[in-house]
Amino acid sequence: MKNLIVLFLAAFLFSCSAVKEFQQKPMPVLISQDQFPLIPDYENSAPISMEAVLHILQDGTVDDVHILKGTADTGWNVQSAATMKHWRFLPAMVNDKPAAIWYNMQIVVRFAKPLNYTLEEILCSSASDADTVYAALERGSSFEELAGTFSTDSALHAQNGKIGMINIYSFPDDLRHPIERLGKNEYTKPISYGDRFFFFKRLQ
Repeated sequence: MKNLIVLFLAAFLFSCSAVKEFQQKPMPVLISQDQFPLIPDYENSAPISMEAVLHILQDGTVDDVHILKGTADTGWNVQSAATMKHWRFLPAMVNDKPAAIWYNMQIVVRFAKPLNYTLEEILCSSASDADTVYAALERGSSFEELAGTFSTDSALHAQNGKIGMINIYSFPDDLRHPIERLGKNEYTKPISYGDRFFFFKRLQ
């Protein structure tokens, strides 16, 4: 059996919230995703269309998932919901502060071979910080030290930006494509995604 993983493309359609104010505010943005469980005869499987509602907390983690449309395999749907609880988002913003929200997602599940890179990451919340980080990198400053100083993601900050080995198909396409082009020990230019700015470095 080939070692295949699931590549999934999420199209954000609308939020499910009793607070009308959310409709005028930045919605959650998916920044990393775990693979779905495999299905029988997955190598010959057509893409799977799904719909789910996720409760995304202020820190961008997911604490509850309801599958509205899945497959005929109830067990697979339950495992998929558990997988989505490990997804990571930039949270919704209300009055310039992160807010918890129920979020409806349309998802297309596709299959692809894994592509594993060892990565480091810096996440900046403003264009000015991203410009500062990029200028420092170009001068030869340490990626790890800059991650510890500038990254607004608490986990990345604590680990000096270290992600470790990861299948880059866990990133949305807008982040994955620049990562995929990296050679060893190279880093990306700032990638604008959602309302944040990302840097990635590929290690040996």
